[in-house]
Amino acid sequence: MDFDGAFAGGFHIGVQHQWNSFLLGVETSVLLTDLDGSSTCPNPAFSCSSEASWIWMIGPRVGFTANNWLFYGTGGYARGAVSSETVYVSNGVQFDATHERHDGWYAGGGIEWGLTPNVTLGIEYKHIELDSDLHRSIYYSTDNRNIDATIDTVQARLTLLLARERPAAPAPLKWPAAIKIPRMRFNASESHPFFLCVRD
Repeated sequence: MDFDGAFAGGFHIGVQHQWNSFLLGVETSVLLTDLDGSSTCPNPAFSCSSEASWIWMIGPRVGFTANNWLFYGTGGYARGAVSSETVYVSNGVQFDATHERHDGWYAGGGIEWGLTPNVTLGIEYKHIELDSDLHRSIYYSTDNRNIDATIDTVQARLTLLLARERPAAPAPLKWPAAIKIPRMRFNASESHPFFLCVRD
């Protein structure tokens, strides 16, 4: 089943590290949408339609940087909520509805540009495949239907970077200044008796 075009939104969060121009990270994201699609009904008296309401994805991001630009690829595991309904062809009245969660995968890539040291703007493409799953009719088993989903998305991205602060280097060890002991000067014309007292 291929979904028709629609607008979608969502959010993403992850962690990444950069070594020179090489970048490696992992990211999870949620896509919220109302993508609609059509599928073949086992009973010709009905028409079947489906909708994907959300898709959760998690996987690595691998890329390289050039000046303020990041070019990367991504892919991994996907899981989405797909609902399906059947309606009578003759009068358009709904017959039944089903809801299932599908496992799958995704792959894609994107480009990001560093607007500031902590903000990036980008565009990303993802191809999402949700595996086939059996949607069981609540009335007749003859109306059970296997549904899979193929979704292609192009998204604009706004990312806030929270850089980890590196610990400050320890201050160099400073030895205490040498203790200066004042020298006693004796005048030859004066006598300075010295006493040693011992107590029991």
